[in-house]
Amino acid sequence: ELTEWRDIKGAALFARAFALSGLVQHFAPAFDSSTMTSDLGVPIRLNTDVKNYSQRNTVKECYDQIFSDLQTAVPLLLPSVPPIAKNRPSRPAALLARTALFTSQYAQAKLYADSCLQLYNTLIDYNTVSTSSVTPFDRSPQESLYYSQAISSYTILSTISTTTFVDTLLYNQYANNDLRRAIFFRTISGNNMGFKRGYTGAITIFTGLATNEVYLIRAEALARLGQATAAMTDLNSLLRNRWRTGTFIPLTAISPADALAKVLVERRKELVWRGLRWQDLKRYNKQGQTTTLTRLLGTSRYTLSPNSNKYVFAIPQDEISQSSLIQNPR
Repeated sequence: ELTEWRDIKGAALFARAFALSGLVQHFAPAFDSSTMTSDLGVPIRLNTDVKNYSQRNTVKECYDQIFSDLQTAVPLLLPSVPPIAKNRPSRPAALLARTALFTSQYAQAKLYADSCLQLYNTLIDYNTVSTSSVTPFDRSPQESLYYSQAISSYTILSTISTTTFVDTLLYNQYANNDLRRAIFFRTISGNNMGFKRGYTGAITIFTGLATNEVYLIRAEALARLGQATAAMTDLNSLLRNRWRTGTFIPLTAISPADALAKVLVERRKELVWRGLRWQDLKRYNKQGQTTTLTRLLGTSRYTLSPNSNKYVFAIPQDEISQSSLIQNPR
């Protein structure tokens, strides 16, 4: 009974941290150690009083709460990943590693990723995955650590959309012997490629945690810490499970900067439709690796500049009306 109580409490703390993390990523600026005490995050709710309209905490306070909840949760959670129904967190669930990466604490990100992979480091050999099925994975793939999905009433945000296409520049980065090319994507019409069902095994998008992300977290952290060889070892451990048997040539790097560039390319290719690219772009832009996004819709051209206020979502007006929260600048 004590074990069950500890697991329930740990799961509750993990869930609160997971939810707060998602809110901060969308409704607050990217983490910046020089402005974290003044940048506005989201309200931190630590009680059940629905009439308690909290004001916005700072970004630092939000991340401090996330780390506190997770560090308290880890020793309470069960040490093994459940084989099915992974919607309950376990100790290997690597939200600490992800959060450390998002807050530029690379030494900590490496240590947290180490801890996760010591407990669970399974990778799927994509040579064993169907390249023809539109549902190549079930709901509990071996790499999954914690199940979460994005639920939306908009068909364009599901894998059955016939009007949501893969960026051709991204699609063309996959080599012919890279099995992700056939496992992740499907032809919709002509050269227009869409998405297949991912690690949810359904039309919804997987937004949970999985070991492939953990390998990439550790590889990025190592590269940013100047350890190029170790970073490439982690990257190659992942990629050799993604290429057709006998065709993969291990990648090498001539410097930490070269290693980092290769890791970030593969991070984008590996973690498509996982709810991570938006936050990645925000943090890359803040670090000087700027990207200008451009989209054409009919004859109209839309551009999102690096570090634009539009990278931070507007708080819904009904929330503003009820609580007098400070709105994000547009």
